[in-house]
Amino acid sequence: MNTTSQTKKKKKKKTRSGSSYSLLFLILFCAVFQRREIHAQQAISFKYAIYFKDKNIGSLENPMTFLSKKTLHKRKKLGIKLSIEDVPVNSSYVNQVLSLRSDFVLHGVSKWKNCAVIESADSILPSLFDGLVYIDHSELIFKGKRAKSTQSAKVNFSSTPQAKDKLKVKKLKNSPYGKTELQVKMLNIPFLHKKKLWGQNIHVAVFDGGFQHVDTIEAFKHLFADDRIIHVYDYASRESDVYEDGDHGTRVLACMAGFIPGQYIGNAPLAKYSLFRTEDAYTETIVEEFNWLFAAEFCDSVGVDIINSSLGYTKFDKDQPTDFSYNYSKLNGKVGIASFAATMLSKKGILVCNSAGNSGNESWKFIGIPADAEGIFSVGAVDKSQNKASFSSLGPTVDNRVKPNICAMGVNAAVISGYGRITSSNGTSFSSPIFCSALTCLLQKFPHKSPETFIEIIQSTSSNALAPNAALGYGIPNFEKAYEALKKSKK
Repeated sequence: MNTTSQTKKKKKKKTRSGSSYSLLFLILFCAVFQRREIHAQQAISFKYAIYFKDKNIGSLENPMTFLSKKTLHKRKKLGIKLSIEDVPVNSSYVNQVLSLRSDFVLHGVSKWKNCAVIESADSILPSLFDGLVYIDHSELIFKGKRAKSTQSAKVNFSSTPQAKDKLKVKKLKNSPYGKTELQVKMLNIPFLHKKKLWGQNIHVAVFDGGFQHVDTIEAFKHLFADDRIIHVYDYASRESDVYEDGDHGTRVLACMAGFIPGQYIGNAPLAKYSLFRTEDAYTETIVEEFNWLFAAEFCDSVGVDIINSSLGYTKFDKDQPTDFSYNYSKLNGKVGIASFAATMLSKKGILVCNSAGNSGNESWKFIGIPADAEGIFSVGAVDKSQNKASFSSLGPTVDNRVKPNICAMGVNAAVISGYGRITSSNGTSFSSPIFCSALTCLLQKFPHKSPETFIEIIQSTSSNALAPNAALGYGIPNFEKAYEALKKSKK
């Protein structure tokens, strides 16, 4: 992954509730899905991907049972037809699998792959599935300790937003950028802000490894005061709390939505956000790509507009029962599960931004999964002088597509830590959200343009448009030029 490694002491988990969580469970698992918990003391678990043979095609006649009104409206505007991929997994199949053993737990389901991932207390003999005509095949994808939160001691902040904490355009307009000025001006984002484009009404999802203290840090209070945190869920630990884990996601979110008057402004502080933990900081396994897939499908279901993922995969832990690690020959945008999911999101009309990776100084040196996906922005990193960061991963893909697509500031990027302090961080993990949140403001002005159109326009108006290469891609975006080109575009 692209996240920095963090090891935290575990503390008692907080319990959260609300309509957003209810909606999440309703869509993800369906009410008929059975849920069993493995005992907390269980040290080792096994995860299997169970692939099914068919779906109930008749469900396409009533799409509002599995896609939101917003999603369906977007599909109509972009001319995207419903397909068998949109139909949920047959819940009776999932129930039948869960009934085979009392210790089975449902980890997640994927309609795009037509599979379920289940967890068991010990290994399963393949013969258990013999004669089950609805199962195509099964695969052992994980053996090891259950994912656990990287929880840490709580910082003593006030966590009760007041009406005065609501953020308005006027307040943003009158506040200097402070520490973010360099990274904002590099992409000519103030042009968008002067047009009062701060991400209003755009729904952004962030996939990461933890959002420590986002619910209590002063810089994010405005999100809660205005009810602009829409969903949160931890796909790694299967719990409805992402705020007690590592702070990599906190730093990422700061680039997008942080606000400290006179000191710090993220690029899209007035957008709506959903926060998903898909990454387990203790392991590097294929399960994390399945988590990415589950989160992606949920985003499509509820009408998310744009996604930032500061995650990437190349090599997995050696103690796993199957080696799912990648080599360069697999960087075609189709092999990786997360790459498959990212491409699907693009086909469904959702913009995706993913960090290119931080392997430029390593023997691997190339981009990771899902940065190789088609139809998405893979974002490299530059320094304040717009020179490539030495660590920023290289392209192209094995099928010779330009990657990274574009670059943004990723050396000494201004962020906010999990303890609420303004600091700096290095990595494409931060160039991606800096770009993504600027793209969010542009999407606000052009909500019915396709991902394909945004990619084409932004690349053609970037600094290296005439000579894209494997280090910088199409170069540094210019959001004023992109804005003007989109105004003229008939696509």
